[in-house]
Amino acid sequence: MKWAALALGCLSACGGEVGTIEVTLVTAPGSDLFERIESARATLSDPPTVVEAERDDDGDLRLDLELTAENGTALVVVEGFDGAGERIALGRSAPLPVSAVNAEVALYLAPPLSLAEAPVGLEPARSEIGAALLPYGAIFFGGREAGGDVVSDAVIYNVYDHALQIGMPMPEARAAVTVVAGEGDLVYLFGGLEQDGDASADGWSFNTSVAPDGAYAQLTSDGELARAGASGVLVGADVFLVTGAPAVQLNGPTGQVTAWPDAPPLADGAAARLVGDESVILVAGSGVGENGAVIHAGGAYSELEAPPEARRTGHAVVALPDGRGLILGGSLDPAEPARTAVIYDQDGGDFALEADFLATGRTQAAVAASATHVLVAGGTDATGAVIGDAELFDATSLAPVATLPMVAPRRGASALVLANGQILIAGGVDADGAPVGVLELFTPDE
Repeated sequence: MKWAALALGCLSACGGEVGTIEVTLVTAPGSDLFERIESARATLSDPPTVVEAERDDDGDLRLDLELTAENGTALVVVEGFDGAGERIALGRSAPLPVSAVNAEVALYLAPPLSLAEAPVGLEPARSEIGAALLPYGAIFFGGREAGGDVVSDAVIYNVYDHALQIGMPMPEARAAVTVVAGEGDLVYLFGGLEQDGDASADGWSFNTSVAPDGAYAQLTSDGELARAGASGVLVGADVFLVTGAPAVQLNGPTGQVTAWPDAPPLADGAAARLVGDESVILVAGSGVGENGAVIHAGGAYSELEAPPEARRTGHAVVALPDGRGLILGGSLDPAEPARTAVIYDQDGGDFALEADFLATGRTQAAVAASATHVLVAGGTDATGAVIGDAELFDATSLAPVATLPMVAPRRGASALVLANGQILIAGGVDADGAPVGVLELFTPDE
């Protein structure tokens, strides 16, 4: 099913030009979702516009939006309904130009509140990938293939066409490399595991804007800073914190990677930049500071009076849309994955403990927080078995919303919130320890 979506025409002030954005609807491979859609509705956010259509006698379903171009951006939401009028499909675009341009994009439809397979997958399948968000998708570096070999691949999942773009391979193969993205076209890579299993202290910047497939530049670093699987987070102005002991400062403008002066140890730390007017970084984990949690704000680190449940491994720290930080997953005791969650309120500097937050305690889960939901997918349970579901929570109230079956049960995967509000899950290994190539998308319900 295709939808010739937007005919964007300028008035005389724009020279009478007309542009069309052709939107192709895509869904999970092998899905019968399109066949079950009998009517559809498309909604443009700005200017607010709604059009509806039903299948014609030939079985075609076409939606057209025509409007005056304003040289801005807007979101498009498409809803599909079955013969009984029940909404069975939902898709949302990333920001689209409302101007006299011609373009082709794809919009991924899936049942609301579902995990479904993306139209493309990673080939070859790989685990221990490094991942970061881009304004137009997500970028993946390196990883480990099924035979154990470390790879140098660079791949971008583009949210505007739900396809993969192949980037220039890394200068050296790495697994578990830390990847961080700034506010421009540069992505930074540091550390990771080499083919012989040793941790590296090398790093590069990767310029995504250089045609045809990007370009690398070497970073300068101290060999004593080698690490793998560390958490990285933007502090500001292309300066990044990389967790570990010692903590690392990656300075993009100077290309220098150094030990962070006066930083407490941040071993086994997961980190997130909290939403707010200032740059506040929350780091938590078993080897973080004296009590398991610290913040970096105003150019300095501060120890927090965190509860013992903040000292965990195999966990995640995510930023909630209201400015709070959430510490969840992982183990307090290596034999018992934690069901608890710890909530940090940066306004009061207080912690709250949620004793039974997760229905299933899990380590090495893929965790992400969007504007509407917190997703905790896969991982391993107390017996060491790989978990085949994802727990979903409201991002504001933190109330449980649903438990969703995964397309590919896995542990050690990455979860990233795309520019269209969907959450992409990539990488990890299955119950047999084999790398997972399937990419899957969580689709929210609004």
